[in-house]
Amino acid sequence: MKRMIFHIPMKIDRNRASASQIRPMKMIEAFKECGYEVVVVEGYGKERKRQIKEIKSNILKGVKYDFLYSESSTMPTLLTEKNHLPRYPFLDFSFFKFCKKNGIKIGLFYRDIQWKFSVYRDNVSWYKKCFSIPMYRYDLRQYKKLLNVFYLPTDEMRAYLKEYPELLNRSAILMPGCAEYDVDAVQAISDLTAKKLEILYVGGIDRIYDLTVFFQAMQQMPDQVHAYVCCREKEWENAKSKYLPYMSEKISIIHESGQGLEPYYKKADICCAFAGEGELGVVLETTITPELKEEGYLREILSKVQNMRKDRDFEVLDRINLYFANCDTLKEVIEKYKDQIMKDTLADNIFYNEKRENYVETKINDETIDIDVEVVK
Repeated sequence: MKRMIFHIPMKIDRNRASASQIRPMKMIEAFKECGYEVVVVEGYGKERKRQIKEIKSNILKGVKYDFLYSESSTMPTLLTEKNHLPRYPFLDFSFFKFCKKNGIKIGLFYRDIQWKFSVYRDNVSWYKKCFSIPMYRYDLRQYKKLLNVFYLPTDEMRAYLKEYPELLNRSAILMPGCAEYDVDAVQAISDLTAKKLEILYVGGIDRIYDLTVFFQAMQQMPDQVHAYVCCREKEWENAKSKYLPYMSEKISIIHESGQGLEPYYKKADICCAFAGEGELGVVLETTITPELKEEGYLREILSKVQNMRKDRDFEVLDRINLYFANCDTLKEVIEKYKDQIMKDTLADNIFYNEKRENYVETKINDETIDIDVEVVK
């Protein structure tokens, strides 16, 4: 029986329809679908202490765990209690050390880096900054000592962690997660000018997430551009007075979550995210540049390889060899982004046109390529 530990230093609210709560539940389901018995460590410190004690006892009795996967909170690990006081300062990282000492590999998904931005520093109290920022840094120092793989949601996030090169050398991209749709991204972009353009925003609208500039930009958009802004109803009631001067038929405010959002995702041409550092601008570019096309190929290649790992029941931390064939058009893209592909897929080597029996013919946007993967022995 394959067995793994899922660790998260907070209470998972299974009735709350927010991404921070949905993601860990989906990850637990995914590990189970991969054939693992998932032993969960979650909750406030007192609950985690009891769960950790039981796991440690099992390890000492000879129970085997294949790996430990953890997800960080948006708060520093030491401040995830109800009152945000570090009541259990050594609990989680001492558990990581115990697992590492007993040969259990550890991977962690680093969820958020908002504390690096002025929008965070300008919107929290001075005493909170005095405690939280040093503790965010403490987390990263511990990760440097303990992790085998440091997962990030985007490649761009690496730019804000340059002072931790040892961690970045062990980093890989693990997408934030969503329902998977087989969409030709390049073709979708090509079609934008042929119909009404629908934009969807889902998230906060007040304080840190100030969308005033977005609402102002929508005033300048042509009539065929329409935006849905999805937020909590109470948050809209508290903040709408500052947005009402910019409201028009081009903007619809909705309060949906979960399955209620599916129709909006399906008809949206663009899903936009909040970016609050410096001046915020909204740019809609419908020209497919060579760089944009290459990035589309790259995302598709990474997605296909990760799906092949899953389909072949590879372990999460398995190192692999990657094989590509019949790929003259895409070889330049693969070579250009070789380092990123190897890092994000945990590949040790990339080979071209080797004789293999298990190649899978794969559609990458408008190109076809044969791909094979194998675990490094």
